[in-house]
Amino acid sequence: MERSIRRHLHRQRSRSGFRTGYDQELLQKLPEIFPEYKVEQVDVSQLAEDFDELSLNEREEVFELIKQADLVLQTFRCSVEIRKFQPAQLPTLYTANDQASFMRSIEQSKDVADDLWSGVLDRIAADSTVTSYSQLCLNYNNQLIRRLARIAQPDLLKRSIEMLYVQALLLGHYPLGSQEMNILTGGLQSLIEMAVNNKQDENRD
Repeated sequence: MERSIRRHLHRQRSRSGFRTGYDQELLQKLPEIFPEYKVEQVDVSQLAEDFDELSLNEREEVFELIKQADLVLQTFRCSVEIRKFQPAQLPTLYTANDQASFMRSIEQSKDVADDLWSGVLDRIAADSTVTSYSQLCLNYNNQLIRRLARIAQPDLLKRSIEMLYVQALLLGHYPLGSQEMNILTGGLQSLIEMAVNNKQDENRD
């Protein structure tokens, strides 16, 4: 069950869920003021199962996108799924169970630990790796996701997937590790270079 009380806002059918800084006990008292609302903890690893499935034709359309996204995010031990959910403006939703969140905290600690403590952290992490679960759920309702499914340039697709992954972490208020910070920095630099190059091409024309 989700033990973090930060929840990222999303809405699906008649159910609402959110990650926030509110106190958990305060949230549980919400039905006392608004009886029409029911508050319950959600197993985040099962969250995507409440979203709408894609049709067979839609799945064929995004098959290569999911395949490439899985490969790109393997290094982060993050699987990729695609569903339909609201709001359509939200391209992705990152979810992680307690073990995956614990693994993220270990990786971040290793970034600043010496060799001795890194070894200790590696031994601690070995017991949690098997049961850790994180997932990036792509939103088929989002126009950008459907456009990415039609991209033929592997480098651009890889960079886009990485940036969407980092964006999902930031929206969920997850601290970034060193690898993810490098992706963010490199991605922003690539966007600036692309804009500058396009402007120079326009001036030549």
